[in-house]
Amino acid sequence: MGGIAARASPEPNSLLIHWMIQACRDGSTSSSGRAPRRPAALPVSALDPELASQVLHPGTFDRIMRAARDGLAATRRRLLVFDPTPDEVYRQMKKASTRPRRATTPPLQKVNEYLEKNFPDFFADAKFHVGDDEYFLYTRFGQYLARTIENKRASREKINRGFTVLNKMAAVSRRHPNVRRILVSGPLEYIVDAPKARALARKQLTATAQSYLESLCE
Repeated sequence: MGGIAARASPEPNSLLIHWMIQACRDGSTSSSGRAPRRPAALPVSALDPELASQVLHPGTFDRIMRAARDGLAATRRRLLVFDPTPDEVYRQMKKASTRPRRATTPPLQKVNEYLEKNFPDFFADAKFHVGDDEYFLYTRFGQYLARTIENKRASREKINRGFTVLNKMAAVSRRHPNVRRILVSGPLEYIVDAPKARALARKQLTATAQSYLESLCE
């Protein structure tokens, strides 16, 4: 061992020494005659083959190296973190591509459904003229609601449902800035320009929608 100490070899890692001792113990046949256990795999970064080959018996060293290789192969198969082969990469990509993807729901879909349910005539006519353009759809609705309030053409319940549409849009706008743009520059523009509609909106709109309305009054 003195000759080994004279060489400029690095000090053996404590993890390596502990693992080598454990490997020797586990590799020996027990008194009960049972087969020796395979030593647990050692991280490859902690194993210095040159140093281990000098301090261990050749048979023990071979057993350690086989265990290290087996552990590395098992880890490779399980986690694919040690330089995966092209086939492994292809299988993983194919597996990921076949997973079902959740369809994204348009932000205003539920508001559209509520509008269609409560204002079917307006919705059908507006969709005929503007198609799927939600900006023009809700701009026309703001114009319709403001005109209805000013001319007293609808019941209070119908008007309340109209403000519910705007409140629903305001709730969605907190997560989707584009909906806020539609709400502020579309229907609220007509509400703020109609005195009766504006006065009623201050009572019916939520705090979020009212803040948008007040920004137009400044």
